[in-house]
Amino acid sequence: MVVIDIVKSKIKIALRTKELYIYVLGFPLIFMIIYGSMAPMYYSTISTMHIGFISRDLGVSYSIGNNTISSNYSALFYEYLDSLYYESQSVKVFSIENISSLSEAEKKAARLDVTGVIYLPDNFSQMIYNASASLTYSIVTPIISQEINNAYSRGDIELANRYLRAMQDLSNLANTTFSISLIIIGDPTYSKAMELYEAVWKYISSFVFQESKKFTDRYINYLEDEYNIAIELNTTSINIEMDKAFNVQFRRIGGGSAKETFLQMYYSLLVPGQIIQSVMIASVSAIYMVAYEIDRKILQRLKLTKVTSIEYIGGTLIAWGIISMMLGVLLLAIAIALGYVKIAWSLIDMGLSLLILILAGVITAAYSLIFLSFTNEKIAANFSLISLLTLSLFIAGYFPIPNPVIGFLLGRELTLFDLVPWRTAITCLRKSLILVDIYNPLDILPDLALLAFWTILYSGIAFITFDKFRLKRPY
Repeated sequence: MVVIDIVKSKIKIALRTKELYIYVLGFPLIFMIIYGSMAPMYYSTISTMHIGFISRDLGVSYSIGNNTISSNYSALFYEYLDSLYYESQSVKVFSIENISSLSEAEKKAARLDVTGVIYLPDNFSQMIYNASASLTYSIVTPIISQEINNAYSRGDIELANRYLRAMQDLSNLANTTFSISLIIIGDPTYSKAMELYEAVWKYISSFVFQESKKFTDRYINYLEDEYNIAIELNTTSINIEMDKAFNVQFRRIGGGSAKETFLQMYYSLLVPGQIIQSVMIASVSAIYMVAYEIDRKILQRLKLTKVTSIEYIGGTLIAWGIISMMLGVLLLAIAIALGYVKIAWSLIDMGLSLLILILAGVITAAYSLIFLSFTNEKIAANFSLISLLTLSLFIAGYFPIPNPVIGFLLGRELTLFDLVPWRTAITCLRKSLILVDIYNPLDILPDLALLAFWTILYSGIAFITFDKFRLKRPY
């Protein structure tokens, strides 16, 4: 009976404890709502992907008998992609925009003007021809060999010799190996870019087999006419190892190396979001830091000194800006050590990055002081943690969330998420730390101006509320 009484007592205490609802129920509920809201986006209505297309292909010329044929397979691949529709749908898979340079491709991909960019190298046509020749040889050789054996078994030496000459002609395609390579340029944290990457794997193989089939039919027609023979094409028994024949590389925006693993590419673009997320969540520490001074009557004693409210609040905001900068530098050093970020910054880039971290820290401290103005530290800390953790999950880039454009500011798109001030800090850091090959310092100024506006606004509100409800309140 004692055990039962203890169990009842603990349950009553737990049910009366606010932490139960905040941590045991609150956080799981938040994540459930977030992940649940993501599901419709992953399985949303199909839509056309707007992609970029760059071709450096030089074309290819080859001979079949006495005929010389010139082909540009990159143009055919463009037409093939442009003609694709979703199965049982009247919706095109791609709308394609021709892009002239790699720098233009990276800028469009970084700004999400395009889902991603397909880049074809100068030997693309040669690779497709090699694939067609290799597959044709692999398909037709066993058929002709069987016909030679059949003719000899029937005693038809003349027919066997015609097939034999056709075999010798076909041997011109022997020893042809192939590997199909192309590049997708995009943002690996953008779900549509990865959808394009996966789609290209499927469509390039389909295109290669389509063109190889055309080449095989043309070559068979030539052999039949040239040697007066019949070749019945049967591909049902073909077993060709294709796993290593295709290589679709993903090149991340910002000049990511082909040697980077996918995780390195992915996390390199997530690093700014993770840094700012850490700064945001550290708001709890800012609250408890001030609460410590309140509990120890430090603020009350400050009133007896010459320290003004502006000096105290300003000092708190600046201190937390410096702490934020130190936290950001530490996390960035870890990211560099893990190989997620490559050092390619100028002094201006580094200076801007430090300024961005300071402003993000000031905003976080101001946000904390605002809520601490109206309630005690425990409630303020819990509310700040829940609200900022939730916001950070949306703006840090972990999920493919629609972010509609609501206007323009200094030539920069103003999106819905830009109303969350830390989102602007993430955008600034991506440009100054990760995408330095795409953006120059001048490109960061509109984002920095917006970040400065949020800093001034939140700091101003913090000065007013904390001064009125905390510093002027009798203790």
